[in-house]
Amino acid sequence: MGSGINIGELLGWLLVITLTATILNYCIKFVNKHFGKSIQKNETAKNVMKFLMKVFVKNHRFFGMGTILILLLHFLVQFTTYGPNLTGTLAAILLFIQAGLGMYGSIKKKPRKGIWFITHRIIAVFIVMAVILHLTLPYSLNGLLKTESSNDISSEMESVGVDKELPTFTLEELAKFNGEDGNKAYVAYEGLVYDVTDVPQWKNGKHNGQVAGTDITGIMENAPHGTSKLEGLTVVGKME
Repeated sequence: MGSGINIGELLGWLLVITLTATILNYCIKFVNKHFGKSIQKNETAKNVMKFLMKVFVKNHRFFGMGTILILLLHFLVQFTTYGPNLTGTLAAILLFIQAGLGMYGSIKKKPRKGIWFITHRIIAVFIVMAVILHLTLPYSLNGLLKTESSNDISSEMESVGVDKELPTFTLEELAKFNGEDGNKAYVAYEGLVYDVTDVPQWKNGKHNGQVAGTDITGIMENAPHGTSKLEGLTVVGKME
């Protein structure tokens, strides 16, 4: 795996942390509003609440700005490495809308009530749902992007003439081209064998937990970039 992938994952988890810290602002205020009198009667609970208010409520804006900054960096790294990801894009759009509403309320000094504030709270719930979706099923919506790419692959199969002079590989023969010990790196997808030897992301025959010398047809169905990364690669054979 390249360093970009590691940076993208790190930024992703930092984003989760700053977003959690931002959302804790609402949770702490809710608890303090409804249970504040009981909390004040207990010295330990009182000190804990005082600490939480000081860290998360007082610094709410900084956590929010940090979330947006990390979001931009995370999106840039992941997009340039993998291409578009719809669950991530959905979460990002909601975050930007949320940030915009927060800035609007702060600049206009709006009271914490009314349509803008209710919308601000509702979007916070949708953000949590979108982030959970992105973390648990990150590529679940990417099928919407794959129709065009699949057509491109089909066109390529016709253009290279898969039934003509291309050599045929069995899975055992394909496994020899694993990118290790000076061997070339080949992968198979939907009956075609592609040369990924010179693709930086496939350095030493490994990419995002996958290895060269294998059929990646099933894996590509859930890949964040679909089949777009195969377009333009040299077709060196077909599978038996």
